[in-house]
Amino acid sequence: MNRKYEDDRIAFANRVLNHREELRDEEVAAWLAERENRQLLDELAEVKQALGEAHFAHLEEAEWQRLARAIRGRTLRRRALWTMGAAAAVACLLALGIWGWLQGDVSREEGQFAEAVAMEPGTTCGHCEFCRT
Repeated sequence: MNRKYEDDRIAFANRVLNHREELRDEEVAAWLAERENRQLLDELAEVKQALGEAHFAHLEEAEWQRLARAIRGRTLRRRALWTMGAAAAVACLLALGIWGWLQGDVSREEGQFAEAVAMEPGTTCGHCEFCRT
């Protein structure tokens, strides 16, 4: 923007751009009748647009970063949930395996006990310490 414009002209152009509703139509029309004022308004509009685009570009970049963080957070939560689910499944399988193994030991012991109970009186099984004495 050229330095040839006076401060009051710049202030009025700014009001036209940003607060048009506060001005009377006749006042704006009279001001725009001068070629120099229209040039000033055009220059200010270009500057405002460039600044707005730069500001929106910054906001757009910030929004993309926020979105990327949100997606990354969701991905990490999903991965953590999947890992915890897999660990829980492995723990359940391990617990079932141990329980089954222990139940097998109990079955064998019960089978031996059933064998001992089914013996006729006066005979020995030869397996337990009671029968060996």
